[in-house]
Amino acid sequence: MIIMSVLKAILFTILYKLYTILLNYLLSPSSINQFSFINKKYHFLFNSLFNLLGVIVLLLFLDKKSTIYINKTSLKYYFLAFFFGFIYVYFQNELLNIFDFTYSKNSNLQDITLIELFSKRNISSLIGIIIIIPISEELFFRKFIQKNLKNEYGSMIAILLATLLFSLGHLPDLYQILLVVFGGLISAILFNQSKSIGPSFIFHITWNLSVFILP
Repeated sequence: MIIMSVLKAILFTILYKLYTILLNYLLSPSSINQFSFINKKYHFLFNSLFNLLGVIVLLLFLDKKSTIYINKTSLKYYFLAFFFGFIYVYFQNELLNIFDFTYSKNSNLQDITLIELFSKRNISSLIGIIIIIPISEELFFRKFIQKNLKNEYGSMIAILLATLLFSLGHLPDLYQILLVVFGGLISAILFNQSKSIGPSFIFHITWNLSVFILP
C-alpha cells in the first residue's frame, strides 16, 4: 500500500498530464512520420494504448495490490453506472446553458462526430475515445489516486480530491473542466460505494459513448 499525501497526489497528476502531453506530441499527425510503423489513421488508437500502458506500468510498479483487478460488487452499481452515463449528457447540456457556453462549438469530443468517424472507417479512434481512454483515466484517478487517498484521509476527502485532480487533469480546456467536475464526482462516488473499479469503467465508457449517439 502506498502512502498517498495530497502533495503526492498532485505530483502524480502533473506527471500523468505531462505524459499525455508527450504522447500527444509524439503521436500527433504532424509528427507521425517520425514513426513509420504508425499509420496516421491509427494515431489516436496508439496514443490511447500507450496512455493505458503507462498507467498499468505505474500501478504494477508502485501499487502492486491494486493492478487492474476488478473486485466483485452488486449489479445495482453497474445499472446505476449505465443510467448515469446516459443521462449525464442531458444534464451537462443544462450546465452549459447555465454557464452560457455553446456545447457544439466547445466540446473536444464533438469535433469528430460518430458519422464522420464511421464514414472515414476510423473505428480505431472510436475505440480509443470511448473505451481505452476512459479505462486508463479511471485506473489512474480512481484505482490509484482515490483508493490511496481514502486510506489516508477517508472517503469524503478522497472523493473530493480525486474529482478535483481528475478535473484539473483536463486543463487547459476550461469547458471540459466544467463538465468533468460533475462527471468525475459521479465516477468517484460509484467507485467509493461499490468498492470496485468496474462501475466506474462502465459509467465513463457510457458517458463518452453517449456524447456521440445522443442528441
